[in-house]
Amino acid sequence: MKNKNYFKAENMVGIIVLLHLIFVLLLQVLQANAGIGGDGIFTYTLANNPYAFEYIDPEYKYLPKSDEGWISARVLRDSYIVGDYSQFNYSGAYFHQRIDNHPLAYYFLVHTVCSVFKETYSPYFTMIINLFFAGLADLVFIKLFKKIYGKTLYVIVPFVFLFFMVIMQQLYTLARMYMMLAFFCLWYIYIHYGLLDANDAKWKKSSLVQFTVCILLGSQTHYYFYVYAAVLSLLMAIYLIYKHEIYKLLNYIYAGIIGICISWMIFPWMIWHIFFNQMQKHTDIIPWSLEKIKGYLAFLNQRLLNGRWVIAIIVVVLLIAAAKLKGKKTVFGKRVFCMMVLVTSIIFSLIIYTLDEDTWGYFTPIYIPFIILLSICLINLCTKILPDRTKTAILSAAICALLILSVSSTVKFVKDYLKSSKEYTQFSRIADDYEGDDCIFIETEQDNLLQGYFFQFGNYDEFKKIPFEEYKTKGISKETLQGRKDNGRVVAYIPTGCDIYIEQNCELLADNGSYCIYEIKEEN
Repeated sequence: MKNKNYFKAENMVGIIVLLHLIFVLLLQVLQANAGIGGDGIFTYTLANNPYAFEYIDPEYKYLPKSDEGWISARVLRDSYIVGDYSQFNYSGAYFHQRIDNHPLAYYFLVHTVCSVFKETYSPYFTMIINLFFAGLADLVFIKLFKKIYGKTLYVIVPFVFLFFMVIMQQLYTLARMYMMLAFFCLWYIYIHYGLLDANDAKWKKSSLVQFTVCILLGSQTHYYFYVYAAVLSLLMAIYLIYKHEIYKLLNYIYAGIIGICISWMIFPWMIWHIFFNQMQKHTDIIPWSLEKIKGYLAFLNQRLLNGRWVIAIIVVVLLIAAAKLKGKKTVFGKRVFCMMVLVTSIIFSLIIYTLDEDTWGYFTPIYIPFIILLSICLINLCTKILPDRTKTAILSAAICALLILSVSSTVKFVKDYLKSSKEYTQFSRIADDYEGDDCIFIETEQDNLLQGYFFQFGNYDEFKKIPFEEYKTKGISKETLQGRKDNGRVVAYIPTGCDIYIEQNCELLADNGSYCIYEIKEEN
């Protein structure tokens, strides 16, 4: 009977993991249909662009163009897809990251996926990477909670957070390295739990190798991994000194230094990025004030609790009261581990909010620790209330997690994506329908992302940028259309409500509220 129960629990967890990955994939489909925005444009161009980093600038002054200002859209397309000449050639990504302010790992992975599907573009190329690391994170969560509680079934509680925390849903779908960063922070925490839990006089070499590899790969994912890892490692070192575990401390330091040194040898430019502030960031930091403290707390509430801090407090207070009525102390086990993770996350969040305020992606290292800590809190309280009914206690903890987060936040998130997806699909399909034709873009402001239409413009044969002030003065006339290689169809992206300056006959094709797309009917 015990074996049957064991396999039932394992099977249940396996089903939950499968459902979670399907849920992630469905969110990614919604995101792909809604457009991946400027973050996606940066990701694909930094990973695949074979040209110099400054080649595509806001004015496009380096691009070859005709005397009338027409530019081959192939130049845009070449910058985000992989061709025969750049397939599995990582020199471009390496070069761009020297000048940009990120390490290599994520962009190398994006370039690898794009190289497998050369000469094509799909938003799913980055989604595949996010899905992969979401799956790895699921496995580490299972291993961590099995180590803590001895049974895999307890992992159901953190999975509630992985399903219904809106910030996690954003991590699953964002075309950046933050889901990958979340995984390495989780792995780093898992490694430290194993180190703290080991009762041997010496740590296993495999644990120290994992520690080295995690530092190497985490530091090659995002530089803020260094911040989180440094704080947690400092606390670990203090603990080892307190316990007089000097031999372990030395092994810990050596393993960490090896990981850092290998990372710097692979990409020495990170020394310039970190220690010499290559992009001159954080030069105008806003000091802490009462307003900034309020903003910080509001940010944590929104990102960690879906804005439901009152409900969270009520649930936890009621559980503590119920435990006390049962005559059970609410002192939890694994206190050293929990305190290390909690203090690390608080210090990290204060540092990052000081530097970047509410840039949510930079706070990725605290989202996973929050899930771990609140899950442990709920599980321990429910277990103390129902000490002889393990499954009931786990289910109660999961229900409490669901009460805190609420399904309504996820429903709203999905509804917003569905609305955006419908609008984006109707608008973006024009670039597919008119593939190989020409395009005029009336820009209200200069930027190298073409107001987010960069991927769409890569479908055309030639495009021409016209400043809005020039458009108001000269409009779109027969002269505007001159200088093209052929006399195919022409579409124009024009700010909504500004079609009065078109002198040619035109047909409205789409309107997304910001821009309208017209087909310009050229007069004979």
